Amino acid sequence: YYEKSFELCQEKFSNPLFICFSDETDFYSQIDSTRHDIQVIKNEYAVDWMILHLSDKMISSNSSFCWTASLHNKEFLIQPRNGLNSQQNNFMPVPYGFQIPGAILV
Repeated sequence: YYEKSFELCQEKFSNPLFICFSDETDFYSQIDSTRHDIQVIKNEYAVDWMILHLSDKMISSNSSFCWTASLHNKEFLIQPRNGLNSQQNNFMPVPYGFQIPGAILV
C-alpha cells in the first residue's frame, strides 16, 4: 500500500518528502529509501495527530487514528481501498463510510 502510494505521489509532486509518523519506526526500513525521500518521526500521539490533521497532503493508514486526522483540511489524500477491512479481497466498502470524499483509494 505505501509503496503504491509513494509512487503515486512521485508522479504527482516533484521531489516529495515523505514524513512518516509511527511508533513502529522499523516498519519503514523495508521501504526502498533510494527511491523515496523518507523521514520517520516518533512523537507523542497527540502531537502526531495534530500534525496529521493540520497537513494538507496525507497518505492515511488503515487506522481510526489516521482516519479522524484526515477528515478536514486535505487537498490530497490517499486512503487504503478497504479501510479498516484491509484484509478483504472483494473491495467492499466499510460500513458507516470509511472513505472520505475526494480521497484516492489504493
